[in-house]
Amino acid sequence: MPYKHAYIWMISLIALSIFAFWRFYLGVFTEASASYHIHGLSAFAWMLLLVAQSWSAHRKSWLPLHRKLGAASLFLFPIFMAGSFLIIHSMAWKTSGAANLPAEGYLFYDLMGARLGIYDIIGSAAFAFFYGQAIKERRKVHIHARYLIATSLLLLGPALGRVMPIPFFAAGWDFGPAFETGLRITLAISVLIAASLWKMAPIQGKQPMKVVVGVLAVQWIAFELAPLFSAWRPAYEALGALSPIPFAIAGLAVGAIISWWAWNAGKRKAASPAARQVATA
Repeated sequence: MPYKHAYIWMISLIALSIFAFWRFYLGVFTEASASYHIHGLSAFAWMLLLVAQSWSAHRKSWLPLHRKLGAASLFLFPIFMAGSFLIIHSMAWKTSGAANLPAEGYLFYDLMGARLGIYDIIGSAAFAFFYGQAIKERRKVHIHARYLIATSLLLLGPALGRVMPIPFFAAGWDFGPAFETGLRITLAISVLIAASLWKMAPIQGKQPMKVVVGVLAVQWIAFELAPLFSAWRPAYEALGALSPIPFAIAGLAVGAIISWWAWNAGKRKAASPAARQVATA
């Protein structure tokens, strides 16, 4: 089984996320919106799930738990997708200027909102694809494990992206250059980690990691090029003018469909009557 010690990586990611999101979410937990709670708690549950899955997959006596948690992910995943859709809506709403934000928040969304919006949309689609492939290929451990670990790389960006600019702020940089530089370093780190995993993978695991590197690279390129497309920002802001309820329903529906499809696509195919007859002869 690959990634015997991946649970250590996931525990480290949880610790990083607690630090990164303390100021804007965990430290003001009771004041946060329902959208943030659905997104934040489902993402935290997902990281805990990956810790448990990595641990149990490499311990024979824990394999029944591994399979039960895998089945439980079919129900957690739609909730995670609902949270992702709600955060996309929330960011679009704030980017449009409709929210009553303090000056610091307004500056952030005015400068970065539309660029991070396309980054998040690609990330949500990638998360859905990685999870679907992981469940579909659950009997091929090198593919299954790599697509699951790839979901954690998509969670790394938002956490590290909030931590990396801190040294530049401390050095007296202005908000814009500090945040952009820190985020670019974050994006580079994510791509480099994926590329390293691609390089180290055995032949059975090369293809999934090649896809992961490509997706993370596309996210980075989209973030950089978004300002060049003048139609993108008004289109993104228009999403924020809609009700969040359809976003939550759409996220749940997309997640449920992918869970159902991936589970059924990965089932063992029943042997034909002729094959069964040969086997029992």
